[in-house]
Order: sequence, then C-alpha cells, then structure tokens
Amino acid sequence: MSKFSFKKLLPAGIGIVTFAAFVGSISGSLAWWAYSTRASVAYEGTSVTTSRQLQIGLKLDASIFDDAAVTALESAGLTEDVTLKTAEYRYVFTPAGTGMNAEAVKAYLTAEGIYSSNDLCPVTSNEFTTGDDLELKEPLLSGRPINNEDALTNKYVYLPFVFRIKKLNTLNTFVSGQKIYLSSIKASASSDNPSSLIQNALRIYFDNGTAAERFILNVGGTNSTTVAGVLDLNQDGLYDSYGIDTLTPNKEIIYGDYEVTSSEDLFTQNVAPTSLVDINGTGDFDESYLSNLDNETTFLAMHGYGNTCYNSYTGLNMKRANYLTLADVKPVDSSGVLTGGRALTTTAADSGKFLAELGATIWLEGWDHNVIDNARSHKFELGLQFQIDLEN
Repeated sequence: MSKFSFKKLLPAGIGIVTFAAFVGSISGSLAWWAYSTRASVAYEGTSVTTSRQLQIGLKLDASIFDDAAVTALESAGLTEDVTLKTAEYRYVFTPAGTGMNAEAVKAYLTAEGIYSSNDLCPVTSNEFTTGDDLELKEPLLSGRPINNEDALTNKYVYLPFVFRIKKLNTLNTFVSGQKIYLSSIKASASSDNPSSLIQNALRIYFDNGTAAERFILNVGGTNSTTVAGVLDLNQDGLYDSYGIDTLTPNKEIIYGDYEVTSSEDLFTQNVAPTSLVDINGTGDFDESYLSNLDNETTFLAMHGYGNTCYNSYTGLNMKRANYLTLADVKPVDSSGVLTGGRALTTTAADSGKFLAELGATIWLEGWDHNVIDNARSHKFELGLQFQIDLEN
C-alpha cells in the first residue's frame, strides 16, 4: 500500500478537541459483495490552551496485549497508565491534547489480531434503529435472497476507545461527569480519485455501553438506507431472477430485509426490452453519477425481457437502516460552552477511574448506492473532531 501524507482536514475549534483521520484505498474484483478495501487508520490531535485537556486512548485486552505488545504501542507514541492495569485490561493514552498516529493504531490492530488492520469489505447492518445492538452481516450472494451469516471480523475494524479529561497544573487529577461530543467530521475522496463517492458509504457504530445511546453515524449525511431491493449480483446487466419451470417466466429476486404486507401483485411480465433502471432509487445517491456507464453498479440494471419483473413498493415493507448524522449529534458551541447535540460518552466518577469508554466499529455499507464497481482502488479520507466544554 502506498504511504500517504496525513494532513489536518479540520481546523481546531474553541474548546478541547482531538482530531482523527482515516485513510484507505479500495481494490479488488467487481461488485460490492466482492470488494477488498485496503485501509489504515491514523489520528492527529489539536487542542487549545485551557485548564483541561482531553486524552484519547485504547482499552487493551490483557490476555492479548502482553508487555511486548504494549511496548510496541509505546514506541508509537502511546503511554500505559499502570495505575489502571488489572488482570483483564490495560490502558494506553496519547499525551493530553493530542491524538493518535497511524503507527499506534496499526500496532494495536496487528497485536489484537481479530479485526482487520488493512482490509475493509462492504458488509451490512441490515435493518437498524438507534439503540439496537450492531450485527454486521455478510454480503448477499447471487440467487440467495437473504444472508443472515455474521460478517467475518476481518472485513471491518473495531476500536475500543477510552477518553479521560486531565486538569492541567495538577498531578494526575481528572474530571468526572464530562460529556464528550463529536463536533466535526469530514469525509472526502483523495486527490487521486477526486470524483469518487465511496467515502459516503462509510458507517461508524458508536457504543458507550448504554443500550439506548448507541447509534450508527452515517458519514454520507443521510438518515437511512434501504436494505432490500432487486440487484444485479451476477453482473449480466439484468436484475437477478429465478425460474420456477420451463413454462413459467423467470421472476426477479428481491434481496435483503422486507415483508410483504398485502396480497397485491408486486410483479408484472416485461413484454419488451427496457433501458437501465434503478428500481431501488430512493434518494440515497447521486443518480447523475450512476447514470455514467463507467460507474457500473449492482443497483442499476435492466429488467429481463419476458421475465416477471418487480414494479412497485406498494404492498412491500422495505426495511431500512436508520442513522444519525453530524447535524443530529453536533453540539452548539457558545464561547466554549456546549449545549444540545448528542454526547458520545461521559467520563465516569472516581470509582470508574474517570474513564469514558466508546467502542467504534467502522465499515462500508454494501447497500449504500455509492458502493459501485468503478470505486475499486479508490482512496478516501475521514476526519473526526471530538470536543468537550471549557471549564466554567
């Protein structure tokens, strides 16, 4: 994989912030169920001078991270707080007011060995509502309407973040009950592929351990994605279909999560060739972008001549994955005092060692219309900026 020069995508704001940048590239064979995404993760940090500063760290499984693995993390710029060490967990942190670098994240993923350090493949959450537990599923296969197999862990990334807020000019004094917010996000194609929209398919599941507060953040900025519909998974230019017998027209396959809610006939026999059509078009993507034949996609195909074709959503409950966007979680900043928004996590009291935990799962959503064949080998950048209140 080529090396990238990490640049600051987002400016420092008022308050205490930590900046995170993700860079990856996609390569592999055609179609969203067969992508291989080469990805690395990096963090850069910024902060302003106040009486408090944010530290970002990682919660380590002590059965995996021995002294040698922790030393590798420390060589990459993290420091273990040995006062927090237990038989089950160890904790490493960046210096106050800074972020993690690529070497630290790579060292973590390499030592952890379960989740991918360099591969992301489009998978799907299927139907999802804020508060649900995340269950990522394997991509669909041609001719198989539903796939309920759990996604292999090497197809996505999981990072067990831990935050704490340090009071400056004191010796190891930290702040309890402090909310941590996401104040800014930027996702963009790299300069190598400026027309790519693959970054819009990125999803991040945030879980702070409280069931009602976990959610998926859609980097692309829309509040939901349909996780059902007809697809051209066998790449023949026609929506996939199956045959009942030699005397009956083939019938198009509806993939994914859905329920038939009425007896109304959803299909009609196609009596003439059709042009390319997007029956799944629900405003989730840029139609002008996909109308370019260079941008092949499993979503855009023709109805097979003589087939019984899907023609209506009436009587069909198409399930959706529902998300939050930056607009839903970003607080209002008034001279360093944050109001509104939705906190990602909150620092604990002394009994909880003043820590705020936040699991982050990162993947490409296969049902997103921006996951197209031509996006292979494309690179993307994702920046996150965390913020806390200034001290009153």
